[in-house]
Amino acid sequence: MSDGEKKLGLTQDLCERTSQNTSMAGCEVLRREMDHLQSEWQDYTARIHQVGGEGTYCAAIYSNCVMVVQTCNI
Repeated sequence: MSDGEKKLGLTQDLCERTSQNTSMAGCEVLRREMDHLQSEWQDYTARIHQVGGEGTYCAAIYSNCVMVVQTCNI
């Protein structure tokens, strides 16, 4: 579990505890904010994984280019 996931879980726990002593309107705000935070975290981790995959792809292309250059003695 990453540090960010731990912080997200802690924040969710704190929201749940806070909502026990909060008005219905306040609980709704907490729920919306927590939903937004979770969505943002999911988007962030998806982008990180996408960049990681693209980085691997770019490294493979670079490796192939190096082999061609070495083969052609350029």
